[in-house]
Amino acid sequence: MTVDLKSNELVIKTSDIKTDDGKILKLILTSQKRIYFLENEIIINEINSSDIIDIMYYNKNFMNKNGVNIITDNVEYKFTIKNRNKWEKSFSSLY
Repeated sequence: MTVDLKSNELVIKTSDIKTDDGKILKLILTSQKRIYFLENEIIINEINSSDIIDIMYYNKNFMNKNGVNIITDNVEYKFTIKNRNKWEKSFSSLY
């Protein structure tokens, strides 16, 4: 996979996510504290750490305890992610 990032930007972490409407996307966290959402190797959303108001974790149901809700000024991004506990530390460094 090749994604055009900003200069001096390195990928820290990446994972597949599933949105609440069932789409499978790629989540990328970079060294410049940006989050990218990709669909078919195309950036569909970019979140700067300065835009994040809150990050909440939730359990979608009894079996699925991997929900994440990123709240920005304009939009809420709700999705499930594998190994959410490992991602929590990375997300907490954003704001």
